[in-house]
Amino acid sequence: MSQPLFIPDTLRSNRVPTRISCGAVALAGLWAAAAPTMADILETKDGRRYEGRILSRDAEMVRIDAMVGRTRVVLGFPPIDVGSIQEKPLAPGFFDPPPAPERVSAPAKFNPGQKLYLEVPIVGRIGEQVFADGVAQVLRYAKAHQIQNIVFTIDSPGGDRDEAIEIYDTLKEFKKSLRFYAIARQCQGPALAVPVWANSIQILPGGSLGVGPEARAAADANLAKVAKAAKKEDDDADEAEIARSQLAYKLIAETGREGLQAELLRAMIVPGHTLCVWKDAEGKIGWDAVCPEGGKEKVFLSVGAGQTLDLTYEQARALGMKEFKGGAQELGALLRLDGWTAESDYGIKTMEKTSAAKQKAAKTKQDALDAKVQANVKRRETTEAYISHSLQEAAKWDPTKASYETYADHWGWGWGWANDYPTKKYTLDSQKKWKTYTDACMHYIQSAAKGLRQMKKLDADAVKLGIDPTYKPGEIDRMLEDLAVRFKTLSERRNTTGK
Repeated sequence: MSQPLFIPDTLRSNRVPTRISCGAVALAGLWAAAAPTMADILETKDGRRYEGRILSRDAEMVRIDAMVGRTRVVLGFPPIDVGSIQEKPLAPGFFDPPPAPERVSAPAKFNPGQKLYLEVPIVGRIGEQVFADGVAQVLRYAKAHQIQNIVFTIDSPGGDRDEAIEIYDTLKEFKKSLRFYAIARQCQGPALAVPVWANSIQILPGGSLGVGPEARAAADANLAKVAKAAKKEDDDADEAEIARSQLAYKLIAETGREGLQAELLRAMIVPGHTLCVWKDAEGKIGWDAVCPEGGKEKVFLSVGAGQTLDLTYEQARALGMKEFKGGAQELGALLRLDGWTAESDYGIKTMEKTSAAKQKAAKTKQDALDAKVQANVKRRETTEAYISHSLQEAAKWDPTKASYETYADHWGWGWGWANDYPTKKYTLDSQKKWKTYTDACMHYIQSAAKGLRQMKKLDADAVKLGIDPTYKPGEIDRMLEDLAVRFKTLSERRNTTGK
């Protein structure tokens, strides 16, 4: 049994460190004009321009610590590709986010203790109509002016995964100082990056929350690639699987979801996760990987193998969500928040302006290359976290570190018989335990190897883009060789029956 998903609760975060040699994510975008301009400027012969700090210059490489969109990263260019370099003093705070905009409302018109909120519409496709720059600007404004409540009104079919990750990281950055609420009509695929941080979620009648048909079609296409490729590696399918698995782990670990909340998230993201939720005769909610037999329980949610969950309004109501048909203004009454008042329409206008500016801006060659840099950095972060998690789990399930009972232990025989005497054999339960641990360890070793192979490709792409790779040359190959040896040893000893 767990808390219902649809009530306010306190969430926690736990950032997973990575080895990627880029700095912390910073926010630029629409506020670039407000940022300090005194910095080294490197221009390439093909017209790209980067501002920051020149780290080194020699016959082989010119390296600059610069901002690429919202990402701080070290870039390297062969001198032959560099058109010009202007060296200037770096202004204090150059890499810091810009200051928050001035307040648009008069604080005096509000009473002390009023619960002020801003509405932030997540309407349209992520990366086409909805951008992290707009979300970040609203949250900076809210934090600076002590407007603690943010209501996201969501009607999105999904969109760009990398832009959604930027939105997710932005919400995570501000989670400790602001409270998030979500009202969803349609919230699918990458748009899930928003409600996972919400203190309360309301699904409107006719709406749903889940992976959606677009992401599901992409997943099916990847599965088809795997089947077609047979024994041949398929990088796209591997990356999709890594991304889904690591996303589920990351969301659950960082947002602090547990119990049924965690199971619902897994069922939305991971096609192989099965889930059944029901109510018993007393109306209490129960859940398991399979549905109960006997018919005494009323099943209202079931996700089979290979399926993903789209949580509907009716299912959410069965889980405990209160009936709700309103918008941001009516949410206060539902949650019994006295003094619930809109501070201004700043959130709505900012999202509209950001969308209009992004769509109007011409896509230059630099824009395209910068987008590749940011995507590569984010994908390596995700893959490295997946590798780290897999290796940690493999170590946890290492069968040689567990304790096992022999028949000699079971019967208390300490006669010192030869090692091949039956009393030195593991009990049947211990033999089963050894196999269980071995199978789990082998699974996570395979997962780590899959992540390393994907990282090898991403590191090669990073070098082409002028970014430092995550691993040193040859390091991934040595790690893969080590994992192959460990996997072979485990496989050979899987049927061990004793000491």
